[in-house]
Amino acid sequence: MKLVHRIHRMFGSVFALLLAMWFVSGAVMTFAAFPAHEQHERLASAPPLPSGLAPELPPTLVNFLEEKGFAQGLRPRLAMLEGRPTWVSEDATGVRRAHLTHAPWAVSELDRPRIVAQASSRTSERVVDVERLDEPDQWTVSLVKRGVLPLYRVFLEGTRQVYLSSKSGEILQDSDRLERALAWTGAIPHWLTFTLLRQNRLLWKNTVLVLSALGLVASVSGSLAGLRVWWLRRKKRIRRPIVDVQLRWHQALGLVFGLFVTSWLFSGALSLRPFDWTGDKAPSLQTRSALYGAANHRWDVGPALARCQAQLEVRELELTRFAGRVYAVCYDAAARTRIVDVDTLVSSERLGRDVLAELTAKLGAQGEQRDTYDGYYFPRKRGLPTSLPYWRLSLHDERDSVMYVDPSRALMAQHLTRAGRWERWLYHGLHSIDLPGLYQHRAAWRTLLIAAMSVGAALSLLGFAMTFRKLGRRLAARSVRRSEAKRYITPDEARYPPAGARRRTKE
Repeated sequence: MKLVHRIHRMFGSVFALLLAMWFVSGAVMTFAAFPAHEQHERLASAPPLPSGLAPELPPTLVNFLEEKGFAQGLRPRLAMLEGRPTWVSEDATGVRRAHLTHAPWAVSELDRPRIVAQASSRTSERVVDVERLDEPDQWTVSLVKRGVLPLYRVFLEGTRQVYLSSKSGEILQDSDRLERALAWTGAIPHWLTFTLLRQNRLLWKNTVLVLSALGLVASVSGSLAGLRVWWLRRKKRIRRPIVDVQLRWHQALGLVFGLFVTSWLFSGALSLRPFDWTGDKAPSLQTRSALYGAANHRWDVGPALARCQAQLEVRELELTRFAGRVYAVCYDAAARTRIVDVDTLVSSERLGRDVLAELTAKLGAQGEQRDTYDGYYFPRKRGLPTSLPYWRLSLHDERDSVMYVDPSRALMAQHLTRAGRWERWLYHGLHSIDLPGLYQHRAAWRTLLIAAMSVGAALSLLGFAMTFRKLGRRLAARSVRRSEAKRYITPDEARYPPAGARRRTKE
């Protein structure tokens, strides 16, 4: 067990500050995540689609959707960009493309003047400066995928800045000074998303995993060492009291909260899915065929849009194929939706139970409509609200898959396998403390999480303080020895040296 003590002192001394930084940044992230431009923000700033619009789909986009787009669950969007109705599509790799609704179909790459005009219209703020980015920076390194660059960084009046795509003119991210400052104390150090490291995803992932593993060694060895000391004191084999206050508090906190620290580090590492332990999370081919399978339909979206506009001020329209039918899903500025069957022009607030029955029959699943959240489908901290009611479909396949469908958007919101459900509890449950009963009580969740992060930070900082103090003593002792070695020794001192003193005569 002495080896365990040595391992804990060695790894704890090296990684104490890193662990403290992870806990402190985790507490900051309860208030502010990494800056982003969410869908509800985009809808709120988007101009409405004009009435009487009869948008056409470009032939290239139609071919893409018919061949593989719909089969992969992709959903092209119709929005107003640069004052023109434009289709924005995204492929399976996340690359966005923009298409006009009339010939010529292609949208030419935006230049500086067009970016300035688009940023001014979408933000209603004066543009101060524009910078073209051919390489990602700190705020876009995780957004940039193949074919996305170049981007334009637009500085607005005040402290706000936005990033626009040169391919479509859409805002991909926006932030102000406070959000960026909180990111530097929260999300960036917590996930180590520094530009040079994050550009190489494999290197970044392995770095975080290795550091997490070494932190786990420090935590586990500390818990074992603390339990050993507690057991020896209980058996009265150690009678000497602990005089060092820092050591006393460090051991007490470690005994009580050591298991939490260990589980928190372990669950954080699991978020990167080491060794691909969750397996393939995508639905099977049979499931995708039932959800997005081929259907005979027309591509005339104008009548469906008109039906939506009779009930909503439509800001965007999504086109999707679901359960063998093609739907136009319309959004207003508040993210309220209306669904129209493109072929029959039947309009509704959400998909009916007949679609649920048809889908469960195709999948051979057990389906039900629920009006309350469960442990897997619940409100998230970011993005659109999690809608009620929803459908839960149990597929009973070899992976024991479960699907959650949002009928208000004709969208498969979640697909969880057996391993995915384990991940939900081992990562979100242990790391983010997303537990049943806290979904609707964000203040209670935030208080609990900050308290847990504070304890972890205190435990780590106490370890660092003891290491720093010990290092200071060693440096002071070494300095004393060096000064004594250089001091001139008189003949009388050399003849009658003090007890324990070093003997050195001047040559």
